[in-house]
Amino acid sequence: MGDYSRDEWTERKIKWELKIQDAENEIKKFEREINSVKLITNEERIFYLKRALDELDTTLNPSERNKIYKDAIEWIRWTRLNDDNPKIKVNFI
Repeated sequence: MGDYSRDEWTERKIKWELKIQDAENEIKKFEREINSVKLITNEERIFYLKRALDELDTTLNPSERNKIYKDAIEWIRWTRLNDDNPKIKVNFI
């Protein structure tokens, strides 16, 4: 994945997986705000993920945050490549 060694990628993946778990809680809050369980596209999911990460983590500098976004987006798209249904449920993996 990208320009990282396997160990570096694993370390980065673990870091942002923890952030994604927090972001998933934020997504659930957004879902409750609209008062419905709806299906969202990957692009919508990425939008909510970025919004949640912005709200949760103000300690990262912009380049670190952008790298987390890029890694998370790549992971979301990679895990959904063979998905027959282009829409996925809000509940995370």
